[in-house]
Amino acid sequence: MLLDLVKIAHNAPTLPMHNYYAALILPLQARLLVAPPSSLNTTLRAVLLCIAIGVAFFGETFDTYDSFSAGVNYNLFIAGSCMHAVHLTFTKRSQIDAPKGNSSSKHSYGDLGWSGAFEMLINLRGMGMKWGMPSSKLPAVYKHFISETLLEMLKHHVIYLTAMAALTRLSQYNASEVIGRDVAMTFSLWCIAWSSLTLMYSMITLCVYIITKLRGKPFDKNRWPPMFGNPIAADSVRTFWNNKWQCMYRRHFMICGYEPVFNLIKALRIPGDIPHYCG
Repeated sequence: MLLDLVKIAHNAPTLPMHNYYAALILPLQARLLVAPPSSLNTTLRAVLLCIAIGVAFFGETFDTYDSFSAGVNYNLFIAGSCMHAVHLTFTKRSQIDAPKGNSSSKHSYGDLGWSGAFEMLINLRGMGMKWGMPSSKLPAVYKHFISETLLEMLKHHVIYLTAMAALTRLSQYNASEVIGRDVAMTFSLWCIAWSSLTLMYSMITLCVYIITKLRGKPFDKNRWPPMFGNPIAADSVRTFWNNKWQCMYRRHFMICGYEPVFNLIKALRIPGDIPHYCG
C-alpha cells in the first residue's frame, strides 16, 4: 500500500513552478502573524499554509542530480520552509508578546510591522518570546563574535569537504570489499548534515550582523548563540533534543511531530509517553 501511495505521488501532475517558491509565502505569513489578531487573519494564514504545502509538494523540483550535497541542502530547505509555514500558522499572537494594557481584548495587540515579521522569520529558537527557550539551555555566546564565527565556518567547511570525499570514495565499493563501509558512510552523512546546518546558520548570522550594522543599529550577539553545543555528549534522546540540538526548530518539531504522536498515543490509551519510549 505504501508503495502504491508513493507511485501515485510520483505520477501526480506538477505545478508550472519550482517548489522553492513555497518559501516566498513565509514573509506574508509572518507579516500577518505580527498584525493585530482577527478571524480573517487566522483564515488567511491557513490559506497561505495550504498554498505553501501545495507548491512544495506539487511544484517542479530543482535539478540537483549532479550534486549530492546540493540535493541534501535543497531538500532540507524545502522541508524547513514547510515546517516554518506550519509554525507561522498555528502560533498565536499571544505567544509572541504580552498584550498592551490590562485588557484581554484582541485589539490590545499592536502591529509589529515588517521588522517584527523579519524577527519571526529568523528567530527559530523563539528567544524573547513566550514559546522560546531560556538562554541557560543555549550554548555560550562567542566573546569575539565575528572572528569566532568565521573560524567556526572554516572548521565546518573542512569537515564538510572531508566527509563528502569519504562518502564519494566509499560509495565506489561494495560492503563486502571494505570492512565497516556502512558505518563509515553513515557517520559521513551525519557529518555532512551537521556541517551543512552549521554553515547555513553561520551565514544567516553574518548576513543579519551585516544588515544590522549597515542600518546603524547595535547587534545583540546574545540572540545569536552557536547552533550546536556538543551533540555527542548527550546521554539520552531527551537531552539531545532539549539541550544538544539547542532548541533549533524545537517548536516546529513539537507542532509537526511530538504533539500529533502524543495525541495519538493518548487516544489509543497506550501506557507511557514519547520520552519514555525514546529513552
